[in-house]
Amino acid sequence: MRPKLVAFFASGILSLTLLNACTIHRTVLNDLPKKALPGINNYNFNAPVHQALERGSIEARQLINEARNVAAKKETIIWLVKSNQTDMVLVPVPRQSVNSVNTAVKALLDGPTAEEARKGFGSEIPRGTILLDVIENEKRIEINLSRRFASGGGTSSIETRLQQLSKTVRPLAGDKPVYLNVESRRLSMTPGEGIEVKQPINM
Repeated sequence: MRPKLVAFFASGILSLTLLNACTIHRTVLNDLPKKALPGINNYNFNAPVHQALERGSIEARQLINEARNVAAKKETIIWLVKSNQTDMVLVPVPRQSVNSVNTAVKALLDGPTAEEARKGFGSEIPRGTILLDVIENEKRIEINLSRRFASGGGTSSIETRLQQLSKTVRPLAGDKPVYLNVESRRLSMTPGEGIEVKQPINM
């Protein structure tokens, strides 16, 4: 067979393979975030793939599950502290987790990993602080922490832990105001030190 003819058939087979591999039926992908697959509404979904999905094609379902995982998982940034020669500075630290206020706050409360601690990273948020709940609606986000968050440490420590929390949730909240509650009560002033807490904390 002539080289040009071989190349023609090979190109045709490759094109068909890619077409079948890259087309997935609309009804299966409607629940995926639009940002994960830009232009999804313009895709041409082929009948063969549709039929494969209806038969329970393992490969197709694995592809869909992978797409869901990629769309849901992003890099979350939490803010820890690190000492320099003269002061304590806030530093961003990445975490691989679902990108939400809930998981970001939980990661922040967990503090530095053992390796990060060896490198000098720390947190002014007291160990044992618990995230009681996060309530989010179309207008606001409310973070409810245990009372340990606002206890002890002095003025500087409390101001730093508030900044850690504020910086961590700000990019995840978008335009929504974020309010901080302690034991289900809006924190307007810390007990003991009497430090005023400006609400919402991300504005």
